[in-house]
Amino acid sequence: MTLLTASSREGMLRGRFIFTDYFDRRPKLTANTGNIDANKYFEATGTNVTEPTFLAGGGINLLTAAGASDQVLLTPIAATAFAVQRFYPDQLPYYGALLRVPTANFQTTGLYWGGLMDTPTDPVPGNQTDAAYWDFNAGIPRAVYVIAGVDTTVEATSVALSAGDYAKMEIIVDDDRRANFYYNNRLVTRSPALTAGTDLILNPWSVQGPTGGAATGMQALCYSVGRLYSGGNGTGAVTPPA
Repeated sequence: MTLLTASSREGMLRGRFIFTDYFDRRPKLTANTGNIDANKYFEATGTNVTEPTFLAGGGINLLTAAGASDQVLLTPIAATAFAVQRFYPDQLPYYGALLRVPTANFQTTGLYWGGLMDTPTDPVPGNQTDAAYWDFNAGIPRAVYVIAGVDTTVEATSVALSAGDYAKMEIIVDDDRRANFYYNNRLVTRSPALTAGTDLILNPWSVQGPTGGAATGMQALCYSVGRLYSGGNGTGAVTPPA
């Protein structure tokens, strides 16, 4: 199952495995990843990190502490599927995330980002070499692609999100290695060809508070990720996450 609902785009994903995580198990702090109720693939890391909690209505609350630039980063647990598998542009990866703006602690000066990146713990486009991801700028969702160190950002809407709003953000890399960015089922932009063989790492979603300090939150309902079963960059067959 994917986040896609538009049948005209389903054909773009043929030949890919697709994995969706509804966060029925919470990503936990590194010391707690062995707990029976911990997420199997991702842990919560970052500066002064706090552990995500469940929210009414589904998903998890990525809520930072109130210090300057405090973080909640979802990073792969060592030796699990997403710690060893990468997503190369020539393997035609797919990424999707469904978010809901929380009723409190949505900071327009905070940093929010998720997608496929060579440095997934760094939210600044200019610090990436190659990437295709979504972030928020002053509360406005925007598509970001970085090719050979040159970054381009395209806003999905001209209006900042507010409490209770939903945001469905997707990236589909097509046969030409071009990243197609969809926001709430609408095509926002299509990048030039991404660099072949680039080693991209999955970041389901991450949050960082403003430099002035403030608890910063986002409700992450689910994410989807996929790529070709085989081929691309000489990596051979792919084993989907169990």
